[in-house]
Amino acid sequence: MKVAFIDLPPAVQAAIKVQVGDVPVDKIEIEKETEKGQIVYEVETQKDGKKVEFKIDSDGKVIESKVAFTDLPPAVQAAIKVQVGDVPVDKIEIEKEIEKGQIVYEVETQKDGKKVEFKMDSDGKVITHD
Repeated sequence: MKVAFIDLPPAVQAAIKVQVGDVPVDKIEIEKETEKGQIVYEVETQKDGKKVEFKIDSDGKVIESKVAFTDLPPAVQAAIKVQVGDVPVDKIEIEKEIEKGQIVYEVETQKDGKKVEFKMDSDGKVITHD
């Protein structure tokens, strides 16, 4: 369900502003959802010509966000390249999530015409592989 910025709890408003900076609030799309019994807000906008997407909980904590390959820790970058080989980095989708208090990267791409998906921890260790 779409939600207006002014209708959000103050902690959520503050956290969104930290993430998007000076983007006008009328240019921010916000969806209120329930995931695993918890209220989360899915936020989407454009900043500096790039799409910005993230999920935030009702306390204002970012729980999931899209991440550029170049913004990843070097160990994670190297581990992803081992998994996907010569797939161009702009063809790799990466989401940073918090699971059980730990940072987890969910990686998705296409390799040789097949979908490749896996999760890895912040040290570059693969946790799950589809």
